[in-house]
Amino acid sequence: MDNDPGRSDMATRLLRNVMFVESFDTVEKSLFREWKLCKNRDERERIWVATDVLAKIKTAIRAVAYEGSLPKKNMEEIKGKKSLRSKIW
Repeated sequence: MDNDPGRSDMATRLLRNVMFVESFDTVEKSLFREWKLCKNRDERERIWVATDVLAKIKTAIRAVAYEGSLPKKNMEEIKGKKSLRSKIW
């Protein structure tokens, strides 16, 4: 799966997709706005973690687009974050 030559093209198309870019930008701005206005420390931390996860998703897609596959180390890190993701959403 990692060596599929079509993966890089799919990732590149995804990063250029207007709806994808717009959706990520909207969520990112919304999270940042919530973070700035939030007074509760735990809630601010939850929002910050969500922002970090969003950035890691974009980084993973960019890695596939530019390298053709997701480096194994990054893939293992992402797999290890599944429990964190369930706490966020």
